[in-house]
Amino acid sequence: MRRVLPALGTAVVATFGLAFAASRLRLDYLAPLKTSSLQYVAGSQVVSQSWMKGDTPVSMADLDSVLRAAGMQQLNDGGAVAANPGSSDPVTYLLQHGYTQWTIYQPGGRYWPLQWIEFGGLAALALALVTVTLFLLKRRDA
Repeated sequence: MRRVLPALGTAVVATFGLAFAASRLRLDYLAPLKTSSLQYVAGSQVVSQSWMKGDTPVSMADLDSVLRAAGMQQLNDGGAVAANPGSSDPVTYLLQHGYTQWTIYQPGGRYWPLQWIEFGGLAALALALVTVTLFLLKRRDA
C-alpha cells in the first residue's frame, strides 16, 4: 500500500484476526483427553463438560427436573447443584442413578508444548509474510 494509515489499519486488523484464530484453534493443537472421573489433574484446562445417561446426552433442564423430583435444586446453568437440607449429595445421586459426567480437558502438563506449537506456527507465518514483503518491495520500481 502506498498510504500509511490504510497500511496500519490493515496490519491491526490482520493482527487481531490472527490472535482470534489462534485463540480458537489453541485447544485443538493436541487432542484433548476425556474422562468420566470427577477428579482429573489439577491445573487442567476444561474444554467442556456434559452429562450422559447411557449413550444419550442429558440437558441441564432434564437434570434439573430429575434433581427437583428427588428434592434437590439446581443453582446455575453451569451444572453446579445443591442439596436441600437433609437430602443426599446431588452428584452422588445422579451417579447412583445411571448418569455419567464426561469432562473433556487439556492437562496442565501440555502448557509448554502448546505454547511451542503456537510459536512455531506464528513464526512460520511471520517468516512467510516477511518473504512476501521483501519480494514485493524488490519487484516494485523505485
